[in-house]
Amino acid sequence: MGLALAAASFSAAASGALPCRPDGGSPVALAALAADIRSGDTFYRYLAARKGAPSACRGKAGVAEGAADHAAQSWVAFSWPDGSRFERTVLPPEISIMRYARAGGLPDAKEAAAQLRAYADKRGLHVDWTAPYHLHEDGARIVEYRDKDPGVNGIARLTYARHTLVAVSLSVAP
Repeated sequence: MGLALAAASFSAAASGALPCRPDGGSPVALAALAADIRSGDTFYRYLAARKGAPSACRGKAGVAEGAADHAAQSWVAFSWPDGSRFERTVLPPEISIMRYARAGGLPDAKEAAAQLRAYADKRGLHVDWTAPYHLHEDGARIVEYRDKDPGVNGIARLTYARHTLVAVSLSVAP
């Protein structure tokens, strides 16, 4: 185990959090990104309060050349024993994607949809929940809602497979 990975694992273990398995990138940056999500992401905190601590964490965090931002070109995925998964992806310069999914359907579908609305509001988006866009991708039905401000590319999605809500997501890009 490299020194950076050992430091990242020790840091996560010291905080009582499950360390994230790196899929490349900087283990130290991944540990910092995972810690930021655990402490500050309201959707993650909702899931952790409801489901308990995740059973697995993996991701990749890189530092853009010459940049101090630990979240450049990064993603983290937390998984629970019930098969649900929470993912956060950050792409430079300011694209952020959050996704909560479970292949067999979200066990807390109504609550997850309500949490998605609150999450969008907390991020400062003004999503028009009265004007859905209906899409189809890979056999799934997607109901998409967009931010009212054309200058903000904020999109909330509810993904259904056979009439069952299997994922909620929010993406924001300037």
